[in-house]
Amino acid sequence: MQLSTHLAREAIPKEIVHSDAVFNASRTALLTAALLEDRPELLQYALEDKLHQPYRAKLIPGLPEVFAAGKAAGAYQCIISGSGSTLLAYASPEIDGNEIGKAMVDAFVACGQTAVYHILQLNTKGTEILHTEL
Repeated sequence: MQLSTHLAREAIPKEIVHSDAVFNASRTALLTAALLEDRPELLQYALEDKLHQPYRAKLIPGLPEVFAAGKAAGAYQCIISGSGSTLLAYASPEIDGNEIGKAMVDAFVACGQTAVYHILQLNTKGTEILHTEL
């Protein structure tokens, strides 16, 4: 489904409670540690959010069921990407991504939605600066 970026932005309150900001800041630190220490099992906690997902979730029919299906199929965590027309499921390379994708699509179908999935690989190389002669 398409989700208007404007509508998704409007769903987020103009002010947030301090405890939610602290929660997300702590998750940012945990995400950094999980990635630097190669501890992907921490992603289930590090990718939790209280600043935009609870509000945008209401705009995506079936989202709780889709996230539950992704996790039950082996994802560490599922998240809303951007304004919400894309969802991401993070999983170990040893887990069958097709099983996760199919489970999430099936959950959407059960909620009257259509969806497709794509298996993506993380770029672990990072940014490269190429020097060229002018």
